[in-house]
Amino acid sequence: MSTHVLGIRHHGPGSARAVLAALDALQPDCVLVEGPPDADAQIPMVGDPELRAPVALLVYPPDEPERAAVYPFAEWSPELQALRWAVRHGSAVAFMDLPVSRRIPLDRRADDAQAREPDEPGLHWLAEAGGFADGDAFWEELVELRRDPTDVFEAVHEAVSALRPDLPATEVPSDARALREARREAWMRRTLRAAEKTYDKVAVVCGAWHAPALTQRPTASYDTAVLKGLSRVKTNATWVPWTHSRLTFASGYGAGLRAPGWYAHIWQTPADALSVGWVSKAARELRDAGHDVSSAHVIEAVRLADSLAALRERSGPGLRELSDAMVSVFTRGEQGALAVVRESLEVADTLGEVPDDAPTVPLVADVHAKQRRLRLKASPEPREVKLDLRKPRDREKSQLLHQLALLRIPWGEPEESSGDGTFWEAWKLEWDPGFAVRLVMANLWGSSSETAAAAFALHQASETDVLAKVVGWLRAALLAGLEPAIEPIVERLRGLAALDAELAHLMEALVPLAETRRYGDVRGTSIEAVQPILQGLFDRIVVGLPTAARGLSHDAAAQLLTRTQGVSDTVGLLRNPAWMADWLLVLERVCADEVAHPLLRGRAARWLLERGRLDDHGLAASASLALSPAVEPLLAAAWLEGVLSGSGLLLLHQDGLWRALDDWLVALPDDVFEETLPAVRRAFSAFEPSVRRRMGARVHSLSGTGGLPTTERAETQLNVQRAESVRLVLRSICGVTDV
Repeated sequence: MSTHVLGIRHHGPGSARAVLAALDALQPDCVLVEGPPDADAQIPMVGDPELRAPVALLVYPPDEPERAAVYPFAEWSPELQALRWAVRHGSAVAFMDLPVSRRIPLDRRADDAQAREPDEPGLHWLAEAGGFADGDAFWEELVELRRDPTDVFEAVHEAVSALRPDLPATEVPSDARALREARREAWMRRTLRAAEKTYDKVAVVCGAWHAPALTQRPTASYDTAVLKGLSRVKTNATWVPWTHSRLTFASGYGAGLRAPGWYAHIWQTPADALSVGWVSKAARELRDAGHDVSSAHVIEAVRLADSLAALRERSGPGLRELSDAMVSVFTRGEQGALAVVRESLEVADTLGEVPDDAPTVPLVADVHAKQRRLRLKASPEPREVKLDLRKPRDREKSQLLHQLALLRIPWGEPEESSGDGTFWEAWKLEWDPGFAVRLVMANLWGSSSETAAAAFALHQASETDVLAKVVGWLRAALLAGLEPAIEPIVERLRGLAALDAELAHLMEALVPLAETRRYGDVRGTSIEAVQPILQGLFDRIVVGLPTAARGLSHDAAAQLLTRTQGVSDTVGLLRNPAWMADWLLVLERVCADEVAHPLLRGRAARWLLERGRLDDHGLAASASLALSPAVEPLLAAAWLEGVLSGSGLLLLHQDGLWRALDDWLVALPDDVFEETLPAVRRAFSAFEPSVRRRMGARVHSLSGTGGLPTTERAETQLNVQRAESVRLVLRSICGVTDV
């Protein structure tokens, strides 16, 4: 009986080559791989040609899928290559890490592999001793770029053993994190002991940090003590597609890589073409981005990378040397230019695939079936689609995207689609492999996207007492085509609307509810039950607004004005004559109410002017009252701010307004004028400079001077003698001589 422990780095191409070479030489009859034993039943699927990395094992409790654990694999991951070797050669194969079913009872937080500890915790010490900048550069130089696997595992084992002088362990750790790691290694040893009793030759593929703990073993009784008290929950496991970007440190993955695209290149490219292939890829990307990069640049960059590697005492160029060389040669030292292509090169993102018969939860199967039927490919590359809601298939696509968004799976992001009408929708689609986890979690709500989204919307609507939020869930249900959920949410909305007396809540709910009513017409969804609620909200707003406009601070008035603007826009959009008549009446009450805040009175006057309910004489009378000497200047400026909102062209010929404004400003004492000026300037700040000039000209003409000077009048007022005094000097400067 013999056991061989192969210490590797997760997602290392050099480690993967060394593992394959070692397995070919050893020909073990049993292969144990660091990974979740909960997924042992899924191992045979690695031999299916339809399983294309990057992929991940998803292990989750069926009744608590939010605690799913994810174990990702790239094509060059040593663990995946070891699994495939064992399946291909008919060897026994199993995972040997502490099962997820045993971890979850210990830690009720999500035990996501994204939060796993980084590889080889002491690697930075070895890197420092070897003169490397960091652990990544150290490991890449000695293992990942290495093409000769001879003695690599012996060297790794010796180095890591030096970092773990506490082995073999004798005491059960008291620290929670140390105990967690001790339990993982104890479970690995227990699995290894069981395999050694059955098989003659066992190969173990595990993280290099754990390798010494499997060879310098404590007693079996120690492992039993460490594992004492472990309980168990039921788990399911499946394969899900993954992407290279989710293997990076930037994604939050603890065992992540800085540049998975570089590691993919190492795995796919012969050693003698490594530098040339990488630099050629970069040159092609830069040319596509509009940069001038020739084959001569490629040759020079490769030579410079070789020289840098020699100066840094490396066996050959790594990513750092190649990047430095390309910055120098391709972009002449400008880092930003290379950043244009760095992500596409160093990440080289791609979405993996899993077989259709991979076990999964019903919701995931339903969504995948709809993606295929509707020809909406799940791709990590952003792309835009435009949907015509009058077409049944496009409407189904829209409903699926809205259903997933409602379930907090934002595959599609709505975009503005100007000039196309309400029957069109524009989306930006970008699939994140993390959505697979969210789909499993959402399966709790239903086995199809419709039932799950409907149940989730109903639950959320029943959990909130905020009127506007319920309207938001109603709108989401409408956009997602969730007919069974619409009526119950409307009932919830009706009950809250009857009890809520806060004007701000009523106004915040009216606007989205009116939009929802319109969307029902566009999408062919009947929501007539919304109309009585809408009418009730509007009636109560009309009754409550005049009172609410009184006794407010400026900030409170500004907030009420924003909500009132939304209601006014909605009334104009719906084109309901009865609503418009009632709205104009309430605006007239606010405009004439001397106790109402001037900001609201001014805006009411403006709206009445736009609707033709207030003429020049009426506006002049309102301005005379609002801008009278008896009114506090800042309050008068607030009225002015309200009335000057919107287009300035409508106000240009309102002579009564400009006379009242001119008289008011002229009558202000100097100290009060200086105090009031910022508020007045703020009132005019939204207008274009050309409009402000025309307003100034209008006021000037009303002051009795006959308007601003014309070009001809300005010319006649020139001082000819003063102009003549500089004419000769200017002619000399310009080099002009008198004839």
